[in-house]
Amino acid sequence: MRIIRLITILLATLAVAAVIAALSVGGKWQIQVSQQINVSATEIFPLINTLNKWPEWTVWNKTNHPNMQMTYEGPDSGTGAIQLWHDGDDQGILEIVNSKPEQLVEYRLNMGQSLFLMNGRISTSETQQGGLTATTVSWTLWGDNGSNLIARLMTLAFKPMLKNDLTESLHNLKQLSEQPG
Repeated sequence: MRIIRLITILLATLAVAAVIAALSVGGKWQIQVSQQINVSATEIFPLINTLNKWPEWTVWNKTNHPNMQMTYEGPDSGTGAIQLWHDGDDQGILEIVNSKPEQLVEYRLNMGQSLFLMNGRISTSETQQGGLTATTVSWTLWGDNGSNLIARLMTLAFKPMLKNDLTESLHNLKQLSEQPG
């Protein structure tokens, strides 16, 4: 009987700690990573503005998710381009909502039938240094979980993974963009 009481107290303590953690996080969240790529924004932009090119450089592809199925709707690139995907029980819709050539792509991502909604922006900033062109690509994700404690806890758990995914994807974009020929 004493063990059951101890387990009950431990579970109650963990539940209270989870609620406190969720409340302390707040509803709004944001992640941002950047990568300098030694080519012009003109060379990079088609890769970020064309959703069917994303599997070439993002970590969300058949290599990392062999069962992932992707389909595309709307225009091939730019505002209105849509990527629908499913991987087992996971599914989502990514739609480009704003595109400014050689400057930025903004999108909305709906995962798990609206259980997890987020916005994203990939922007480019080109510089010239000593006759060489470099472009800083910044990728920002953000969302608002409002008062949903479960979504807040999920975000707390997923933010480090998302940041790693964005960092690795931008590294892949750098390698792909800087390849000769």
